[in-house]
Amino acid sequence: MDTLVIAIATNDGKTLPESHFGEAVAYYIYRMNGRDYELLKGINNPFGEHEKAHGDAAKAGNIGRLLKPEGVQVLVSRQFGRNIERMRREFLPVIVAEVDLGKVLKRLQENFERLQTEWQKGQERRHLILR
Repeated sequence: MDTLVIAIATNDGKTLPESHFGEAVAYYIYRMNGRDYELLKGINNPFGEHEKAHGDAAKAGNIGRLLKPEGVQVLVSRQFGRNIERMRREFLPVIVAEVDLGKVLKRLQENFERLQTEWQKGQERRHLILR
C-alpha cells in the first residue's frame, strides 16, 4: 500500500481542537504517502453536538458511517474518548500533541511507515501516539 487516507479533526481548518475526535466541527481528509499529501475534502461533523455521553456506541457508528465511504483509514486527533476501542476495529486512531495542522501533517509523514505497519494489522491494530 503506497497511500493512506487520513481524517484529521479540526474546528477551524488550521488547528486541532483539544476536544475528542468525535466532537470536532469537521474532518479534513487527506491522501498521504511518505513523500507528500493532498487535501481531498473537508466534511462537516453533524454528530459533534451529540446529546449522549462520551463513549456512546451510536455516535461512534455514525462517525464511522460518515468517514468510511470516503475511504478513510486513519483518524487523527489530540484526544479520543472511550470510543477509541470501537473505532480501531475499522480505523487506525492516532493521537498527536501538535495543535497546528501543518505540523501534524509533517509528523504523520515522518511516521508514515509506522502508520502503514499498524494499519495492516487489521482488527489487531492498536492506536498510535505520536508526541
